Amino acid sequence: MEAPTVADLLPNAFDLRALDAEQCLYMWEGYEEAIRSGAKRQTIRLDDPFKEGPAQIIFEKDSGETVTIPSQVTSVDTMKVVELTEEHAKKDGFASLAELHQALQRHYPGLSEEDPVDVVSFEI
Repeated sequence: MEAPTVADLLPNAFDLRALDAEQCLYMWEGYEEAIRSGAKRQTIRLDDPFKEGPAQIIFEKDSGETVTIPSQVTSVDTMKVVELTEEHAKKDGFASLAELHQALQRHYPGLSEEDPVDVVSFEI
């Protein structure tokens, strides 16, 4: 009888090679124009960690098409939802903080003002 491999025993084990993998920022296709024009230069994420460095912005469209834009994550700041400002809203491509909060509720239903989120800034 052959002994099972570690991968078989621990299918979700940490893989050091994953640290070197390029990070991907998956975005809703409706944000593509704002990102290309420079109106949107950040994204706010819940439980989706990023680090400074190269990244690919990926739009998986309803049509089945996938569009990829090379980018650079320039900063990641963690804060509570209640700490987000009008400036965050503008950098995220929204006209107001209220609009940003509405979008966050669409993307993350049940998100509370005390939940921590990551403000991920990027350049293309």
